Amino acid sequence: MRMLAQDRAFHLNLRVDGTDDAEALRRLRELEGIDRIRKEVGLAEALAAFGVGRSTCYARRKRLLEEGVKGLVPRSSRPRSHPGRRWTMADARRVARLRRETPWAGKARIALDLAERWPERALSEATAGRILRWAVERGHARPCSFCEGRAAAKRRRDFTGAHARRWKPRDMHFGVQFDHMTTHIDGVTRKEFRAVCPRTRLQWAKVYSRATANTARAFLREAVGKLDIRAVQVDGGSEFMAAFEEECRALGLPLLVLPPRSPQLNGIVERANRTARVECWSQYRGELTCAAMNEALARYLDYYNNRRRHRSLGMKTPAEFARMIEAAA
Repeated sequence: MRMLAQDRAFHLNLRVDGTDDAEALRRLRELEGIDRIRKEVGLAEALAAFGVGRSTCYARRKRLLEEGVKGLVPRSSRPRSHPGRRWTMADARRVARLRRETPWAGKARIALDLAERWPERALSEATAGRILRWAVERGHARPCSFCEGRAAAKRRRDFTGAHARRWKPRDMHFGVQFDHMTTHIDGVTRKEFRAVCPRTRLQWAKVYSRATANTARAFLREAVGKLDIRAVQVDGGSEFMAAFEEECRALGLPLLVLPPRSPQLNGIVERANRTARVECWSQYRGELTCAAMNEALARYLDYYNNRRRHRSLGMKTPAEFARMIEAAA
């Protein structure tokens, strides 16, 4: 015996092709009338006679061809999402409870805990973040703190009375970019400081056993004699604080500090670190003392600045490009 499945609206005694909808039938008559008179008066006048826009006419005709008369049934104008607040006080109490249990948790962790403990009231990370901000502003929850116990909190740079100032978009490629990287060779760790001019790509680098503010200050003194430095751009690392700031102040150099987690703003020196790791240290076979490594690094810097051509500089070496800029000035 052959069985035929019926549409889910069959038990309501409705036509599933949409021909029972009055508005769909009216739109169908409009389209037929437009097709009938457009041959005589033109499409623009036919649309004006029925009061239908051109885009509306084409959209309805497309739905008619794809879905039949059912495609002309008016669709709901209800928005799929609502930009307003969609959480309740019960959700706020749950979020505050989770924050008390895990004071270090942010919106991502709280959203995961909500989905695990109350799956019927799961919230997105954005909604959990809005609830957290609302609760903190009203004193219902404490701000997130990672170091309230015996561990010391991470040192934050103070811009109120220090020589450094925050980086702004107008400072793009204004200062020489400073950075340091860690090099591991045969289990030996060395710290390498590097300064790169963003215009000419001229660079200077030095290897040290430790990355401290004092070594950064010593490196700055050498870099000033090797590069034309008018401003210094660094990330928020602790090695570029204290003594390094004092040295910048003594030399009269503006110190620009990048926002947190934004290595792309220091991209030229970051790329130079990668280039040195591949072209210099991957081929190094000498002793692992700072003196021996600095000799090899000096030979590489001579090659990089004077013989290595760069596509970003029009296939010129950094030294050639710097001389071209000086001649143009």
